[in-house]
Amino acid sequence: MQVLIYLVCHPSWAVRKIAYDATKNILSSSGALAEDLLFLFTSWLSLVGERVLILKQSDMDSFGDSQLPFIPSTEVLVKCLFLIAPYAIDHSQRSYARLILCSHHPCISSSGSPAGVWKRLQKRLKQQNISFTDLIFPNITVICKELLSKDGLFSSNKQEQRAALCSLATLMSISPNDTFVEFEKHFIELPDRTLHDGFSENDIKIFFTSEGQLSTEQGVYVAEAVASKNTKLAKGRFRAYDGQDA
Repeated sequence: MQVLIYLVCHPSWAVRKIAYDATKNILSSSGALAEDLLFLFTSWLSLVGERVLILKQSDMDSFGDSQLPFIPSTEVLVKCLFLIAPYAIDHSQRSYARLILCSHHPCISSSGSPAGVWKRLQKRLKQQNISFTDLIFPNITVICKELLSKDGLFSSNKQEQRAALCSLATLMSISPNDTFVEFEKHFIELPDRTLHDGFSENDIKIFFTSEGQLSTEQGVYVAEAVASKNTKLAKGRFRAYDGQDA
């Protein structure tokens, strides 16, 4: 199954075209395969994200890796998601959360518009008479459970955490009351939840203080900034002779 993802995301357009058509035929014959492929695609996104981060940190153009011999472009990854989505969405409720998570993954969504691919996905599914938002409302409990699991918000992978956060933000815009209720259920069960009640106002102030600055100095900096703005410079010919008086 992983070979299918590899070929659909291949650098060669000719290879991608053949793999795309073959994968379409395979998925149309079995919804279970579509769900498996979707979960493999999620892992593939995490792998791509890790390799991209390594390249950025090492300033290399490429590297040899048997697991990922090439870095697919963002649009190739998006098209792979769009290929799997209509087949996976018909199979199980777990696929709903996975599709939302993938569409918000940093590898395929921009930081400026984290819900951009999600909106494109909805339009693509509507063309096939599938209303994703209508499926979300009755399945919000299952979706939130997946997004708040170790494969989502509590994942050790930072990009998966980011994807889960953006996904929850999107759900809040669709169904705020139900999403918050589900989030609250999981939040209450956290073992360290009561520790937050012990934080003082000063602790919170320290948390929100910028690095390299003391929380007690914030008022001083503000006062200095205001004072400098209120200082008036000399005008006319007197200003021209400032340097000679020194």
